[in-house]
Formats: sequence, structure tokens, C-alpha cells
Amino acid sequence: MNASQIFTNEEYAWYKNKPKGSNPAGAAKVKALSTKKVKHSWAKNASTEVEILILKAGTGYTMSYYQEGRKLWVPAREIMDFWDSYHDEQEMLRLERGKQQRLLEEERRQREEARHRAQTRVLVLQNLIGQRLVERGLPYGSVSLLGTEAVSIKVEVLLAWLGITDGEVDNAVDTVLGSDPEGSTTDGSAVLNPSGA
Repeated sequence: MNASQIFTNEEYAWYKNKPKGSNPAGAAKVKALSTKKVKHSWAKNASTEVEILILKAGTGYTMSYYQEGRKLWVPAREIMDFWDSYHDEQEMLRLERGKQQRLLEEERRQREEARHRAQTRVLVLQNLIGQRLVERGLPYGSVSLLGTEAVSIKVEVLLAWLGITDGEVDNAVDTVLGSDPEGSTTDGSAVLNPSGA
């Protein structure tokens, strides 16, 4: 705070080693008793110091040492604001933090509900698909749901369901291998597309 704005017998918010340009929470409530100009040998200009009486101890990181009833001299720049203004501002910030905390908790709850709903959906889909496949002649558990968009089915179950026999597979393999004895076409394209088109 500017030294010209500090008046004796007024109540202020004080914070030891206050970061420049900020008003941290946890300041002490103090009364200004007197002011004086001080010129230190290492400083180019004189600075103002304020004698304060601590009325209510601060709760900030650097404030635990300074208890109620103590008098001391502090740099005027450590006086942040009139106590009433500071206290009102801190109360508004505390209420705002509480509101933000409630919003974060609500968002977290909604995400948890959405995650739980998605997991439940996967389980329900697995059960419904399993029931329908059993109704159509496939053994239960032969098809697995991969997420909500794909399924995994055992090849032997799929072959049986489609009516493809081991003999058909062996004949197709022989046809592929017989059509190109050098082995350059082994992708099954001759069987998949026998016309060559």
C-alpha cells in the first residue's frame, strides 16, 4: 500500500514478505500506530516503515510467528489494504472457491455416472447378444463384445454357424496352393475371387 494512504489508528491487513502485486490470503489484522521514513545505507531512496499492533494473527505461510498483541515495525509495502476491504474481498474469494469446488464435485459425479452407465451398457449388450445368439444356435460365451462397436467370435464357432466344414477349408487350401506352386499367391484370392475379376 502506498505510504500516503496509511493513517494511524486505522485497521489494515498485513502480510510479511508479501509477494509484489498480489494480496495473499491469511493476512493479519493490524492497527497502524505510527509511521517513519528510514534511509538504509544500501538503498538509494528512503522508505516508509509502519509501527503496527497485531490485533488478529494471520494464517498465511509466513505469519505463524506473529501473534496477537505484538508490536513491530514493518515496511509500508507489506500493508495490503484497509482490513474491512481486504476481509470482504477474502470472504468473496472463499465463497467463490466453495462454489467452484461444488461445480468440480458435480462434474466429477457426472463423469462417474457416465462411466458407470457405459460399463453397464457393455454388460447389458453382452448379455443381450449372448441370449440372442443362443436362440440362434450358437453356444453362450462364444462371442465377446469389444467395447460397444465390435465383437470377437471364435473361428470354429463361426465356421460351424456358417456351415463351413474342415473338408471345404482343406480343399480351398489345396486349390490355392495348386493354382500357384511357386507360392507367390498365398493370400487366398483365388478362392475368394475364383473368376479373377
